[in-house]
Amino acid sequence: MYINDVRLTGEMTGKRFNEKTFFDSQNARRNLDAVVSSVIFEGWNRSQVQRFMSEVGASVRSYNPGNVIVEKGEVADGMYLILKGAVELPDLGEKLVAPSSFGEAAVLPYKPDKERNATVIAERSSPEGVGFVTDLAYLPGVMIMAMKSSDSPLLTGFYGGLIKEVHQRMANMNVVTAGLREKNADLTRRLDQYAKEER
Repeated sequence: MYINDVRLTGEMTGKRFNEKTFFDSQNARRNLDAVVSSVIFEGWNRSQVQRFMSEVGASVRSYNPGNVIVEKGEVADGMYLILKGAVELPDLGEKLVAPSSFGEAAVLPYKPDKERNATVIAERSSPEGVGFVTDLAYLPGVMIMAMKSSDSPLLTGFYGGLIKEVHQRMANMNVVTAGLREKNADLTRRLDQYAKEER
């Protein structure tokens, strides 16, 4: 239930966040701008994005710094688009910033267990040490699956964009991993050299 377009749901889930309708008049334009700028919705016009977000019943959840958004192993009931701020994945040592997404497994029809793969928290603080609120668009998985039965062309475009976003994130991770492998190889060479010199 929404009261003045705001609903506090932290008490129900044990997590603390404020939730508003996606089209809350105060931030509707900012929310739509953030979604339109994401890789998932690349090439979509504003009215298509607006229609999709309306059809899936998207909402905006705001989290204070350090608040848990999802926990590894819990039921994955929807995915998130980062509208403002950033999130941390402590298990993976990763950080995602707007306009990225996470929790995609919750909207994949062939994923049987639908469990979260990682814990995600709202970024604890900015580089300057100042905390700020992280805003996320929440897309309920059940509503996205319901669109599948309507054979919506928007859903086809959404999945195409989702695949592109995940591929892009994996490519970025491979670049980082390759850099770490190179640094580790260099460190190993230097340690071997040091060991040889000490003999």
